[in-house]
Amino acid sequence: MTSAYDTLRGASRWKAKELLGILLVALGPLLFPGKSLLINEVVIVALFAISLDLIVGYTGIASLGHAAFFGMGAYSAALFAKFVMPDPLVGLAFAIAVSTLLGLACSLTVLRGTALTSVMVTLGMSLMLFELANKLDLRLPLKSGVLNPC
Repeated sequence: MTSAYDTLRGASRWKAKELLGILLVALGPLLFPGKSLLINEVVIVALFAISLDLIVGYTGIASLGHAAFFGMGAYSAALFAKFVMPDPLVGLAFAIAVSTLLGLACSLTVLRGTALTSVMVTLGMSLMLFELANKLDLRLPLKSGVLNPC
């Protein structure tokens, strides 16, 4: 008779098909260099789907606003690359830090409610951040004094 610990430990091991899938994704841009942008977009969307799976699976929170963190990370990384440093790894670290701080701020209200209220609060947070992104005018002046037409 196997214990629950042994069952969970066996389920957490990497399977051959999982390793093969990761290897194929990693080798995709090398095998198909003309499709590397498409492969990149597919991986980004897959990570986005995994983030929702982690939210629902580990915390049990049904989120309608997890796209806000995805958008905030992308927005902050783009602005960081434009105005501070164009290095993508530093931009990724900055995006993670900004999204983490946003998650900390949002968690103060989301974790106080029950299932239905957490859904509505996450939806409200995402709508507020959506409107904030629409209303922000981030055309900063260049060094020459002329406005940036971004």
